[in-house]
Amino acid sequence: MEKEIISKADISDVLIERPISFSIKGRHYAVYRPSLGKIQLMSRLLETIGFNDFKPTDDIYYFSYVTAQGKRDECVRLVAYATLPSDECLDESKVTKRIKEFKDFETEDIATILIMIFRLDRTDDIMRHFGINKETEKMNKIMKVKEKDSRNSLTFGGKTIWGSLIDSACERYGWSYQYVLWGISYSNLMLMLTDQVRTVFLTDEERKQARIPNDNVVVKVSGKDSFKDFIKTQKWR
Repeated sequence: MEKEIISKADISDVLIERPISFSIKGRHYAVYRPSLGKIQLMSRLLETIGFNDFKPTDDIYYFSYVTAQGKRDECVRLVAYATLPSDECLDESKVTKRIKEFKDFETEDIATILIMIFRLDRTDDIMRHFGINKETEKMNKIMKVKEKDSRNSLTFGGKTIWGSLIDSACERYGWSYQYVLWGISYSNLMLMLTDQVRTVFLTDEERKQARIPNDNVVVKVSGKDSFKDFIKTQKWR
């Protein structure tokens, strides 16, 4: 899907984990912002219906309608997961009940709900809006330099989602495993971990290796020729 401009209201909705409410045939439902656990559950269905192959230039409306028509059973189950709060989607009896409710809905209705589901995650948009993704790239560059210079220290683990994400959240915030999986939305989990305040000390040499300019340095030059000479010494030119 194409990158969209995110508004203050969108950011607020993500922060308070506000669901999208809607009504069909006099029944009221809500598409809840998925947790890490629900995303894992829904990812299998998303792969089955071909959403993983969806390109930013593709028509989301056409894709949703064709998919709702051609792979109705998978789409209805996906909708059932999305409209059940938290870990209730693990209760097959509740999922089956919800599937029966949506079974007779029109293809257009199912397609409309699918669009809500597909467009619900605004994590990347928020990161782009606040420049978090650029800071992450900068941090990765710095850490590579730090690892190169820290020859006497070794780091193990962090090879899977258990160590790199779940353990980090549990250790930092004191949350339980179940809360990380089902208690907080994936968007808020990722934004908290990615945008956490971190301070890294760099020596002058490490700063040069990482090509990070020292904003505190004041350079005095006199005349056009001396300024040209200064420019030649800079790696960022």
